[in-house]
Amino acid sequence: QTIQGDIHEINLFLPKCLPCICRQHLRTLEDHTNGANPPNPDELMNLSLEKIVRPWQDQFLKSVGIVTVTDLARGYKEYGADLSKCMKKWCKQHGIWVPNKKSCFLALHIWTRTCQNL
Repeated sequence: QTIQGDIHEINLFLPKCLPCICRQHLRTLEDHTNGANPPNPDELMNLSLEKIVRPWQDQFLKSVGIVTVTDLARGYKEYGADLSKCMKKWCKQHGIWVPNKKSCFLALHIWTRTCQNL
C-alpha cells in the first residue's frame, strides 16, 4: 500500500490528535493539586466535537446537525447507515477521498467510540 493511501485512511478514520482531553486531564493543575474530582460525565457528553474531530469531520457532522458528543452517539446509534450515506455524498461533493459507504460507517464508529471513551 502506498503512503498516499495511508494518509487518506488516517484522514478519514482518525479524529485529530490533540493533548489529552480525558476526564482526568480536563482538570486544571490547581484542581489536580487540591484533589478536586474530574468533570461531571455530562460535561464531557456536551463537549463540542470541534475539540475532538478534524475540521472536515466537524463540518460534515455539523451539516447533519451533530454538534456534541451526545449528538454523535445518538445519531450513530439511531441513524448510522443513513449517516454513512450522507457522509459518502458529502465527501464526494467536497473532494475528500472515501473508498465506499462501509468505510464511512467504520469512520463514524471510530469517531463515536473515541468520543465515548474520553
